[in-house]
Amino acid sequence: MNYREYLKRLLTAVFLILLLISLWYLRYILMLGFTAAMVAVALSVPAGWLQQKGLGRGSANIIAVVGFFGVTILLGFAIFPTVIEEASNLFASLPTALLQAAESYELWRLSSDNLRVVLPALNYSEVRAALEALGIQAGDISNIVMPLVNSTLPVLQGVGSVVFGLIANIAIIIFVSIFFLVEPATYVKASLMLVPHHYQARALEIWDELYRTMTNWVSAQIISISITVFLVWFILGVLLGMSHSLTVALFAGVATFIPNLGSIIPLIPIVIFTAADDPAKLLIIVPAYLLIQLLESNVLTPYIVKLELDIPAGGLLLFQVVAATALGALGVLLSIPLLALVITLVREIYSYDILRLNERGLLFFTDRTGGLRVHRGHEEREGVTEENGRSSATPTTPTTTHPTV
Repeated sequence: MNYREYLKRLLTAVFLILLLISLWYLRYILMLGFTAAMVAVALSVPAGWLQQKGLGRGSANIIAVVGFFGVTILLGFAIFPTVIEEASNLFASLPTALLQAAESYELWRLSSDNLRVVLPALNYSEVRAALEALGIQAGDISNIVMPLVNSTLPVLQGVGSVVFGLIANIAIIIFVSIFFLVEPATYVKASLMLVPHHYQARALEIWDELYRTMTNWVSAQIISISITVFLVWFILGVLLGMSHSLTVALFAGVATFIPNLGSIIPLIPIVIFTAADDPAKLLIIVPAYLLIQLLESNVLTPYIVKLELDIPAGGLLLFQVVAATALGALGVLLSIPLLALVITLVREIYSYDILRLNERGLLFFTDRTGGLRVHRGHEEREGVTEENGRSSATPTTPTTTHPTV
């Protein structure tokens, strides 16, 4: 290796290291851009459908943008005011509910000699005296709420700055996503300027594959949200009679965007609405909702993601942990499409274009001891033969074959 070649490789390595360091420090800004791109892809689905119906591109984009954000605002007005109102009613009736619970407990304890021996006595008048000593009157919770609010004002001021930053980030995402939606070809053309001329056609194919992957993720999210909304509304509202079931169902559907924690957050409005209406129903409604989320989170959604994006559930969970550590909340929120993009790029560029695995294929099978064996071409291994790129087992050796992408 001559001096010029050595210097060229050294400068290339230094450039790549500096590039990686820069990307690491700019990762949060890049995640905002990625979020905007995902919003643009989601908006392009209804916009493309409207264009197929005969509308112009500009009109279809405007209708898609206005419709998307209009529905988002309407959902916000439908969900949060109801939750706040019911929470206020619950707090207002809390002292009376505590007194009634104490009275019901004492009557239940006295109904059986065994319970009278096992359970401690709770005097109804003592509970009333304790509430009055704390300055709590039945139907009046302001004596607790106002001191609590006053004591948390410094914390709320800090939260206000966080909320302001969140609103600013959302505004950036909205505007950038609209720019992506209006002229996507401009950004694709700019990317083609960075690849050799002979690879530009293949780069366009990769762009198409990335877009197909993202639209598949949008489809998976829509299916998952629809199933969650229907199950929560039908089981909790229609069958179990929970109040404001449609509001809770919409809240649970929106919360599915948040991996893992999205299944727990809807418990807040469920507890508020049920406790304000009939606290005894909590013993039925909360377990029913947890069963719904157990089915949706561990069976339906992984199956839909596997069907639409071909992402293994175990790998997705590990990637979510990595994304949460490196990229924060946005990394967790967009971990599925981010992992899908990584898989697509590695498959298309490295596996197909460099290793050429799409041309010769790769098959493996399980032998008699349960170990994995790889075989290529026309050969026979452990009683398993492969013909024309497909494997088949001989009658004497039962095996299981697994095609690998």
